[in-house]
Amino acid sequence: MKLRVHLATFALYLLIAVTITWPLATQLETRLAGFGYSDAYEMTHHIWWFRHALQTGESPFDQPLLGYPDGIEGVTLWANPLQFFPAWAIALVAPVPLAYNVTLLLTMALNGWAMFFLAHRLTGRIGPALLAGAVFLAFPTMQGHLGAGHAGLMVQWPVPLYVYAVLRLAERRDWRWLALTALWFVLSAFGHTLQILYVTLPVTALLALWLLVARNWSALVRLVAACAAGALALGIFLLPVAAATFGTAAFADAGGAVRYSADLLAAVTPSFLHPVFGQWQYTHRVLGINIDEGYAYIGIVATLLAAVAAWKVRKARWAALLGVVAYGLSLGPLLKLFDQPVRVDIAGIESFIVLPAAIFDALPVLNLARTPGRFNFALALAVAALVAFGWAVLWPRLGRARWPLTVAAAALILFEYQAFWPLPTTDAEAPAPFTTLRDSLDAGVVFDVPWDNLVAAKQALFLQTIHEMPLIAGHVTRSTPVDPAKLTLLEMTLDPALLARAGADAVIVHREYDGDDVLYQRAQAMLGTPLFSDGRYAVFQVPLAGVPTAPVTLLSDAAPISDHADSFVWTPEPGWMLYSADLHADGRTAVLRLNNVELGRWPVEGETALRV
Repeated sequence: MKLRVHLATFALYLLIAVTITWPLATQLETRLAGFGYSDAYEMTHHIWWFRHALQTGESPFDQPLLGYPDGIEGVTLWANPLQFFPAWAIALVAPVPLAYNVTLLLTMALNGWAMFFLAHRLTGRIGPALLAGAVFLAFPTMQGHLGAGHAGLMVQWPVPLYVYAVLRLAERRDWRWLALTALWFVLSAFGHTLQILYVTLPVTALLALWLLVARNWSALVRLVAACAAGALALGIFLLPVAAATFGTAAFADAGGAVRYSADLLAAVTPSFLHPVFGQWQYTHRVLGINIDEGYAYIGIVATLLAAVAAWKVRKARWAALLGVVAYGLSLGPLLKLFDQPVRVDIAGIESFIVLPAAIFDALPVLNLARTPGRFNFALALAVAALVAFGWAVLWPRLGRARWPLTVAAAALILFEYQAFWPLPTTDAEAPAPFTTLRDSLDAGVVFDVPWDNLVAAKQALFLQTIHEMPLIAGHVTRSTPVDPAKLTLLEMTLDPALLARAGADAVIVHREYDGDDVLYQRAQAMLGTPLFSDGRYAVFQVPLAGVPTAPVTLLSDAAPISDHADSFVWTPEPGWMLYSADLHADGRTAVLRLNNVELGRWPVEGETALRV
């Protein structure tokens, strides 16, 4: 196939990407693709940091401007190069929001082209291959993660090329194809490391089973050798990331396998934000608000073509098997129906229906994959391949109408798959006061509150790309590693002396997430008149204050303790403290921990006065 065909195909898919993300193409510098709660701000910050680090000589894989004064280890950014490239390269010559949005559009088009490349290899026909590429590009799982701002997970184009390499490897005893297979195995994880689990391993297992059934032993050995080489190279590449990942609560304690799994009816449920189907009540009942991780609608047109493929084409049944397995794993550890785990009564004991994916929660390393719905990226690959096979069966029978019907089929599929119209976007315009904040504070340090609101924390990261000052908190992924006791004491007191001790020169109150203006009023009382205030943000300068000399405590002594309570203490120097609690319970145990280290435990029978 000539180069101009590939370029024209890529341009076509880019046009499709622009269409289904409308009006993003008209807002490339002022809005970010994704919901307000998405990771768009977080992704934009990291793109900015790569640019900033390269321009100032800093290490891109460290974060000295986060977690002030200690900084935050940013080595996990090393794990996903394609999550931020080519965005950071574009950002060297263009605004960061534009770099983020353009990279997303290019990634979507590249996904479509890669599937087209594979489907042409599978069917030998351009029309079915073009249709398959459109399916893969716009598959609901892709669009759900687009709305969530999961830029790295959108990088799916290495997977079809990996499958293509395996097919060539099975045909030829050529070390070059073995090397290419290993290379694409590695690259399939460069958008997001856990894609190895969600997509590459299920696909590899299916290909290995295909060779095993065919008794193609030499090809199977070559596949195993290529995957072993790829896994070894990827393991060496990820070694610096392992300690940071396994030892961080943001990863190890995240949980959510049931919440982020697909509903049993997800495959037959269009988006609740679809311009037409969104009016149906059941779409809301099935997906709830889980369009990010649980949207896996196959569609009527694609289902019919998949049925034709499975009926008429023997090798298409392998793709069908992949789809069934991937969808089964996406249902997670417990069967959900209408966005709720199905409850059953067995001999008077209420329980749930446990699914095979529950094994992932029980195994180390694999339990980091807390989002089973992402197995539907493999479903997208399977459905696209089945559509190619099905349309290839019909292709000779369509005569002169084949191309008009191909366009019509693509339009119907794209209409069915549309997750939202218009695309939800997030404000990326720099609030004017933040562009001068750095100069007015003489390049100080910022503390954003509420610190434990995940959306406010992402906003704080985005604001740093404007004011470029260090943050007391901040994170690389999911949540901040900074001591929560420190952050809670600072937020709950907003004591100028304590803030100064922590190095804070300014406090930014994110008013959208400050219920009843509690933090705003506290900041006014403790810090005075804000430098700037509107409906979203209020900026306060920390006044000069002396060094705190007395302990600062936030003790849980007002409300009864039913399960557990947290107390926070800061002292200017080491010393003793009396901790007391009046407990009343029967047959229970009281446990006291300091920084998660157990200090002691006491049986509680009746009324017990605890003094430690």
